Amino acid sequence: MKPHVILILADQLRRDFIGELTPSINSLASESTVFHRAYTPCPLCVPARGSLFTGLYPNTSGSLINPWEKTDRRFGLVRAGTPHLYGLMDKDWDSWMVGKQHFYTEDGLDQSGDSLTRWITMKGYFELLDREGKRRPGGPDFRGLVPEMAGGTTTRPVIYSMPGIGCYEAGFDYFYDGYITNAAIEAIHKRNREKPFLLNLMFFAPHPPYDIPEPWFSRVKKVELSENVGRWYPGQSPLQLYNYPGVAGARYNRGDWEKIWPVYGGLVSLLDDCIGMVISTLKREGLYDDAVILFSSDHGEMLGSHCLYQKMCMYEEATHIPLMVKLPRGMKQARECEEIVSLIDILPTL
Repeated sequence: MKPHVILILADQLRRDFIGELTPSINSLASESTVFHRAYTPCPLCVPARGSLFTGLYPNTSGSLINPWEKTDRRFGLVRAGTPHLYGLMDKDWDSWMVGKQHFYTEDGLDQSGDSLTRWITMKGYFELLDREGKRRPGGPDFRGLVPEMAGGTTTRPVIYSMPGIGCYEAGFDYFYDGYITNAAIEAIHKRNREKPFLLNLMFFAPHPPYDIPEPWFSRVKKVELSENVGRWYPGQSPLQLYNYPGVAGARYNRGDWEKIWPVYGGLVSLLDDCIGMVISTLKREGLYDDAVILFSSDHGEMLGSHCLYQKMCMYEEATHIPLMVKLPRGMKQARECEEIVSLIDILPTL
């Protein structure tokens, strides 16, 4: 029988936050091959996932940007007919996708009716909030006005995420990753036990907004800032101040980031607890030992380094990602790898 495959992806996780805050990820790493020099092919959500699920660089897959702007949408979609992980694996595996579905194709993917994958996307989450009368995490206090290039010709003002911090009063079950974790556990229980299990688990954390529930909001008291946080370096391009990472990041100094980093750390801790709950369920269901389990992130997060926020730049903080792979029991594997690898290597490897 083919092994079970569990692909766990964080969103916007800084690699240097793995450690004291992440006992579950650390435990997985102790049984995995850890790739110390793993990089994203693009520090932006949709193109990065386009590369992950096709094994192609963005300029080949066709997915170059996030396709939110109508006039630019075609530059965010993987070209029609491009083989991808779901289509290549969902005939032999019982395939589930749970969480943040940011893999978009010209074929429509889950809307086409041809997919054998079962999709639990964030649509159900937002329906839950509306049904229960709960607000979405974030809001006006977590967003701000920034310039954006549209269509390659026009700069316009838009409202985007900013690193505000707050406590999400509705609690874990109504938070993005609480919903994703509960849905993943439900998928494990509802799986087709006649086939090997394929779970693509796409967490939202630690992507902003930094409006997170207790106890995680108050859990991390202090995080030591990197030396380059809130500091502009000689030779750094002033053109970065014309784009979102610089426009947003330059508004905050080291004192501001000293308040923001612990909340981001709390969100990393929440992510780790969610992964721990899923792994515990895999063990109880007898899947863990016979599974390939892969953990990574689509990209990193600047979080004030070089006076920048979020990603969309080629610094280490935005491009250097965690990557670890646990093989099924009985298979020999190295504990560490120093070769340069990328998200494009995951599909052909699987």
